[in-house]
Amino acid sequence: MSVSTHSYLWAKQENTHGTYPLLAHLLDTAAVAGVLYDHWLRPGLQELFEQELGEQARSIICFIAGSHDVGKASPLFQGQFTRKAEVWDSIRKNILDHLPQAFNGIERLTPGEIRNSTLRRHEQISALALGFLSKGESCEEDESRASWQCLPALGHHGYFAIPFDADIPQEFVDDTSYLHQKFTSLLEENGWTQAQNDLLSLLEQAVGICRKEFPDEVSNTVVVLLSGLTILADRIASHSDWVAQNQQLMADGTLVLEKPNEWVAALYEQALHKVEETVGVYHGWEDEVAARQAILGDYEPRPMQAEALRSGGGLWNVMVQTGGGKTEAALLRHCTEQERLLFLLPTQATSNALMRRVQKFYEGTPNVAALAHGLASIEDFYQTPVTSFGGSEMGDSSCVGQGSGGLYPTEFVRSGAARLLAPVFVGTVDQALMGSLPLKWTHLRLLALANSHIVVDEVHTLDHYQTQLLVTLLGWLGKTNTRVTLLTATLPQWQRQQFLEAYTGESLAEHSLVPAFPATESLEYSSSTPETSALPSDTYSIDFSLDTVDSNSLEDSHIMWVRSMRERFPKARIGVICNTVQRAQTVAAALEQEYGGVVLLHSRMTAEHRRINAQQLEALIGAGKTAESVIVVGTQAIEASLDIDLDFLSTDLCPSASLIQRAGRVWRRSDVLRAERIPGVPHIPIRVVRVAELDKYSSAPYFQAELERTWSFLMEHQHFVVPDNNQAFIDSSSLSLDTLEAQNNDASLDAFADIINRIREGLSAATPLEKALADEANITEFKQLTQRGGDEESAERRTRLIEHESTPVILCCSDGSIPGAWDGAPEDLAKITPQEQQKIRQALKGSLPLVVSSSKGSLPLVVSSSKLSEQLVSLADAPSLLKRYSYLPQAERFYDPASGFSEHLFTEE
Repeated sequence: MSVSTHSYLWAKQENTHGTYPLLAHLLDTAAVAGVLYDHWLRPGLQELFEQELGEQARSIICFIAGSHDVGKASPLFQGQFTRKAEVWDSIRKNILDHLPQAFNGIERLTPGEIRNSTLRRHEQISALALGFLSKGESCEEDESRASWQCLPALGHHGYFAIPFDADIPQEFVDDTSYLHQKFTSLLEENGWTQAQNDLLSLLEQAVGICRKEFPDEVSNTVVVLLSGLTILADRIASHSDWVAQNQQLMADGTLVLEKPNEWVAALYEQALHKVEETVGVYHGWEDEVAARQAILGDYEPRPMQAEALRSGGGLWNVMVQTGGGKTEAALLRHCTEQERLLFLLPTQATSNALMRRVQKFYEGTPNVAALAHGLASIEDFYQTPVTSFGGSEMGDSSCVGQGSGGLYPTEFVRSGAARLLAPVFVGTVDQALMGSLPLKWTHLRLLALANSHIVVDEVHTLDHYQTQLLVTLLGWLGKTNTRVTLLTATLPQWQRQQFLEAYTGESLAEHSLVPAFPATESLEYSSSTPETSALPSDTYSIDFSLDTVDSNSLEDSHIMWVRSMRERFPKARIGVICNTVQRAQTVAAALEQEYGGVVLLHSRMTAEHRRINAQQLEALIGAGKTAESVIVVGTQAIEASLDIDLDFLSTDLCPSASLIQRAGRVWRRSDVLRAERIPGVPHIPIRVVRVAELDKYSSAPYFQAELERTWSFLMEHQHFVVPDNNQAFIDSSSLSLDTLEAQNNDASLDAFADIINRIREGLSAATPLEKALADEANITEFKQLTQRGGDEESAERRTRLIEHESTPVILCCSDGSIPGAWDGAPEDLAKITPQEQQKIRQALKGSLPLVVSSSKGSLPLVVSSSKLSEQLVSLADAPSLLKRYSYLPQAERFYDPASGFSEHLFTEE
């Protein structure tokens, strides 16, 4: 007896040539899922699926993904009764011609029953058709692992909502089973249940599997992976050009609904091509020799880099001083497996710089790639032609990889959570940390992370709040046997221990708490003892000179020091790093007036201004550059984002980790010309200056207790030996609950309270992933992995615990004095459409973040006057991403072309 294909039931209607059959879409998604399994999933995840699903894992995955939309075989979806156009009248009539009783009983539903989300949400009906709530009772306490076949369908629109649980009319709050029974009867009596079963039966035929052979339970780890994979397969199979292609293949007889197994097989090559041009498939180097040549050129690997090539799986923790070649080591480790790369960095500037390097490394391999942070769209990477799923609309696919260093973007991975799906991803760590929050699409993010090699650079920059979020992710990455590489020069013991224990799920053995430095260590899931490799390292010295000045003399102290150095060493490259923007501006302005040619870098510059100055610095004193008599002034923006080489540095007192990073900009590499510029200087010279009256305000943006501990160590180690003193410096100066608990002064109590708050907020913000992945997890805990609402920008802000929320502002200026500022009519910003990408990029070049506050007790980093906030105009009604911004008309009133934004420039007329 043949099974009906119910071809009159539709899945797609908009942007199609007539309706597209529901069965066709289910088969399409199964075909795409098979290609994703074969070509997109890394081998380790394939093995994980096979361990739990058995030899037929691939077929089961194809069925699970394909069944996601079976709930569209339901009266409210098929009828679309709120749509009154003639085309919908025709669609409804066609359904009634084939299934006369299709819409019977709809009129008997009360308005409250129709408002219930389950009756209107086809993903929830899909879950019911696959066995969810099979007993007709609430399943909140049921184990989620037993509902593994249903949950991927339930979550394919971004979040898990339990049927008959959300938006329940008041009359059913105490008896949801009544609504379930009534709805089930409606489906059964009018042929919908039979149609759903027929479609599922045909899907079984298509993938060569019978649901009776499925395991009763699988781990919740696999449930999350299946849920993410279903989303991805559905997205790719839903593109209008894919549907149009298959409608043509149906018309010419190539695809026949009555032959579902042939349908899936016939689409394999087309599906592979579609996956390649949308999400992309990773293409590594030809072999290890080619990889080494691309990454190291003709240089031999350093000991750490050689260790990378044999590091194996699991977590690899690299603790090596700045300039030690950690980036190349991470990529060498990556080349030993064929899997996607996610490279995460602390800032937008470091992400941009790393993307330029990664493009060079991959210039011989065509790979879809993504650069992800708030201003990524204005970077050069996105100025090259891109492919689209429509063909020539955004550029011809024949240009793939050309002019972009082997890496190229596609529209599919250009925004949102989809960026994490690209074969090569470079971005800020926030993009990954969103996977630890209960957001829409969290399970898609978790799939993307698990299907990659994750590299986290400068991992020590995460505060206690972000550390809690990363700990959540590391637990997930350990369970999925995902390779993780942590890179740092300054990792404190408390942070190291949390990261390693989170990944393995085990407490570290007592004897493994203090590794050598520099060193690498490898740790597999469920292990408690890292395999540590001490690394040989050249020993060198830093001569710290320590000065204490009055708080009102700090800027003058830096200026006078520069004068002294310039007089003694006219050719020297001299740097000053201040802890606040205002201080850096004051110092730079004085030195510019005296010497000229000062290069300044801080956060209150437009994106374009910062880009210009950063490129100028790299052109003057970057790798292999020979400029002399250079003066550089900046803030924290310099310490970890620029590959520059200074001869002398004067810096405000800062925490030990930051100080080591700042020191990494001095004598960064061997330079035969240095002796000519600064003759007679035997060791790296760094001056550290602090105010005499150190308190919570003069210490900002850092903690007084942290600065005091750093100063105490420096007082005893003014002749600082690298790497011998590094780890002791970090551990003695960094703040943790253990280091502060025994102290009883006000400064320590302030820091202790802040750390407690950040840990608490981090634990509260993180999704309950550990509970949801436990064997005994119930449906309610699984549902809490995701959350409705919220846009990408607000989600990204939740990855950082920010005391003073910043406002992204676009500066408008008509006289051309501000680099990158919008030079058109300010009100035109609100008219820019999402399609006008060039205009959006131009607008973002003039953007910068400002913290606007009217409170009087604000810290120095906060713009604290209402006169600025009164000038800002919100773009909340703009149709493009610019709706997140405000604009500042006549911004030249607040902006100096050399020193950047300063509210003090503004004067009332």
